[in-house]
Amino acid sequence: MIVCSYFTAVAQDYHIQAGDELVINVSDYNVNNEPIWIKGNFGTSLIKVSPSGKIRIPKCIIDNAGIYNWYYNKDNNGIIKVSANQETKNIEQYYGPIKVIVEDNESAEILTILTDSLDNIINYPSASVTAQYKTQLKSLITNSQEYYSNAVIPSEGASGKKIISTRTDGIPTSEKEIKLTNRSIKNFKITSEIQSDYADGHQLMKLSTDAIQYIDGETIIDGTIVSFNIKTSEGKTLFTQGITINGIAEAYIIHPDRPMHWNITASVSSYKISESITVSFKEYIQEFVLNVVNDKLIIGPVIGPQGQYAHDGTRVYISYHYENRISQETLQLKNGNSTIQLDALDESIHKVIVKIGAHIKEYSL
Repeated sequence: MIVCSYFTAVAQDYHIQAGDELVINVSDYNVNNEPIWIKGNFGTSLIKVSPSGKIRIPKCIIDNAGIYNWYYNKDNNGIIKVSANQETKNIEQYYGPIKVIVEDNESAEILTILTDSLDNIINYPSASVTAQYKTQLKSLITNSQEYYSNAVIPSEGASGKKIISTRTDGIPTSEKEIKLTNRSIKNFKITSEIQSDYADGHQLMKLSTDAIQYIDGETIIDGTIVSFNIKTSEGKTLFTQGITINGIAEAYIIHPDRPMHWNITASVSSYKISESITVSFKEYIQEFVLNVVNDKLIIGPVIGPQGQYAHDGTRVYISYHYENRISQETLQLKNGNSTIQLDALDESIHKVIVKIGAHIKEYSL
């Protein structure tokens, strides 16, 4: 809809809807007169008047609902009131949390706001909220408070999910899902899967859980995070994570690069810990030699369990021994070898110790 109003230099108010067009015609306009000023929440705008005396109010102003004061020849000539467009209505919704704990009797909330197509808020009396849990259907009416309504969605006595939908001013929303989770989880087991039990720092070990279930026999919700916690025989702690699909979580972790034992458990949101399993890794490196050629300390060839060169990327731990200190670095194998340039080393170094897997060798300078 186009709204055109006319005035001579007298006060006048205008009431339009967002999205309308407003053109003001000053019948006795003089080209030497000042432009008009419009002030509102957004600040102040200066608008040029055309030579014919027409003033077209920019859409960037009148697309936004609010009250604007306008000034012509430094006089406050009135207001422009822009209301939300009642003919183009949309619903905005915000809800959360999307997952609640049943034992804690937690609840979720859903906030509903009615807007026009230009995102101006429309006042409305109430919203109808429907919550479906399994075959149970409950509805409630929430009154609007300052252009929004807020509904509390209570928990249930068992896990599952609630489907929430809202209708405001006759307009329905898409369905929302709230997950109801239960801390009470049955005991579960984990398994490991490896191609070989060598500590090569190269292969991946797969960890899996049984189908994890709540006490009531229902499978845990998809997307639940499961942490696999590893205690090594060297006293270190490692972990990896997976998420459940049909109750089963899977994760992967790289083999250690030296022989050791891993004690592994899995935990679900810190509420339930699985039975533990132990995985042992045996020595991968069978032998390696040190050779010096043209001031180069050649480490290798490094031999694996089937007489082959060790994997590229296998870590080589180097310790440089000085008179009063030790420095360290880590190299990697390429084609079964690695090299140290001896003539580039500090002259105060008197010994180099090389460790690959459980094998240790040294070279004195």
